[in-house]
Amino acid sequence: TGTGQAGSINFKVNDVTIQGQSPGFTSQVIAASSTSASSGSITIQSQRLAIADQAQVSVSNSATGKAGTIQISTDQLQLTNGAR
Repeated sequence: TGTGQAGSINFKVNDVTIQGQSPGFTSQVIAASSTSASSGSITIQSQRLAIADQAQVSVSNSATGKAGTIQISTDQLQLTNGAR
């Protein structure tokens, strides 16, 4: 636990799939903070991005800091089965 800004998450790939869940767990790519500092951002650059089976990509801040941004650059985006 710290007070600085959270780091960013960057993907630069040809093909990425974020998928799956099991009892009590969901596949996630998250940049989050619970402080007055900003949360990180998520950048995904790909030819194909698939998010499935309730998996999620998100940024958040549950305190007073700003949430980061999500930037997606892809030729093909596929969201299925409750993906967020």
